[in-house]
Amino acid sequence: MVYEFRNQPWFGLYVAYQLVTTTLFRLPFWYAVSYPQSWRPRPSWSLKRAVLVRLFRHLYSITQKTGPLTTPPTHRAIRPGPGIKAVWVDPCPHLITGPLLTLAIAANVSCARIPGYWIDRDASLPAGAPPQPNDKLLYRLHGGAYIQLSAHPSDPTANIARGMLRHCPSLTRTFAVEYRLSSARPYEDANPFPAALVDALAGYRYLVEDVGFSPRDIVVLGDSAGGNLALALVRYLRDSQPPSPASGGQQGREYVHTHAGGYPQVHVVPTHLPTPLPLPHALVLLSPWTDLSTSHAGPNSSLARSYASDYTLSSSPSSSSSSSLLSPLLALLPPLRPLLALAHTRTRTHTDAAPNTHLPLRASYPKHAFLGPLGTGFAAHSVYVSPACLGPFVAPHATFGGFPRTWVCAGGAEPLVDSIRTLWWRMERDLGRGCGGAGDVDAEQVEGADVDADGEGERWTGGVVYYEAEDALHDHVLFPWHEPEVGETLRRVARWLEWGW
Repeated sequence: MVYEFRNQPWFGLYVAYQLVTTTLFRLPFWYAVSYPQSWRPRPSWSLKRAVLVRLFRHLYSITQKTGPLTTPPTHRAIRPGPGIKAVWVDPCPHLITGPLLTLAIAANVSCARIPGYWIDRDASLPAGAPPQPNDKLLYRLHGGAYIQLSAHPSDPTANIARGMLRHCPSLTRTFAVEYRLSSARPYEDANPFPAALVDALAGYRYLVEDVGFSPRDIVVLGDSAGGNLALALVRYLRDSQPPSPASGGQQGREYVHTHAGGYPQVHVVPTHLPTPLPLPHALVLLSPWTDLSTSHAGPNSSLARSYASDYTLSSSPSSSSSSSLLSPLLALLPPLRPLLALAHTRTRTHTDAAPNTHLPLRASYPKHAFLGPLGTGFAAHSVYVSPACLGPFVAPHATFGGFPRTWVCAGGAEPLVDSIRTLWWRMERDLGRGCGGAGDVDAEQVEGADVDADGEGERWTGGVVYYEAEDALHDHVLFPWHEPEVGETLRRVARWLEWGW
């Protein structure tokens, strides 16, 4: 069951209980078991980071029972405040065609007017002001598993926009759309896929057609689920381009989904929009959620290896609570390790294999809410939802030719690192290896690289660069305390962007 304490008085009682017990008991316990360096999830972590990760994981488990602890901004209204620059973004039903129209009809998703928020280097600039010469814009799609967080400047994900403005001199403005979040029981079933993609497309159209930015001056950035959304947006823009002579008239693709035996099937036919939007200059993916299926799951996968070192609660609540207690016990009692590990495994297996109930398990709630009437099996059949899926329905269609230059980042301690590596390999296969960001690739060794006319520097306008921050968390750029990894990641992506302009 999820969100069982969402209503008063249970909400207040449960939060008060957690506040008291965490302050008096959990925090001292976490400090004690994290003090020995060998007991920390990663020996390289400081004591502060080890405790903070446990705290964030526990806070996340609390919100899985209570829902948001505060009232977040939503797509229904603009949240005003000091220095907040907001606009309304009009829908773009004329751009919803081909695969997107098919999916929207299947999921009963319509277009909607949504808010958008600006964060500019020049705070005095009005919201939605036309671009000035040399203006470069970051179009940010926030993370949050499609069920939480916000585009609002007060949201933690806005730290990414501010960090990019600090580290990248060329970027002068950022924009984020308040795309519709998905929900399922016990809340209203609302806004399943492709609602967020429809909204992201509307935001991109607003920037190009209403504000007047050239796509050559736009960088699309997505973190976590926002990375999934950014990939889907760019794929739709690419597939909507008119056929070029070089492609033999087969540039566009339409993914038509039918159902056979209860599972979606995918058929690919050519299609394109009559008036498509051009692709952006570049794509930045920070810890992207690239596989919503189970194709990367397994006992030796990063989903299993990295659970103790991450806060996302990728497995069931029982494994969450037991793992935090078993870790110090396993270290203290070597003879009992096999028995304790077996008990832990049996508990996880029993919980994860629970029969169908009226409400999804906590760990799978985001997928249930996001996929809605399409069903969770759809994740293994859609390149829009799971571009890194290893299954036979997605792998042949997970192509990235025609994508803009891309920078991909993962944390070495995050559960999604295996699927992110799969995405990187597939993109590098189709786009080639990029340079200019990681500092470990010579442009002259990369096919397609060239030198400036003045001979003063190497630039490369294509390919994919991958950077893996060692021992870093999922979406670590969100956390100001996650240094030096945050600063290093932002410096690398800023350098890569500067080289490409």
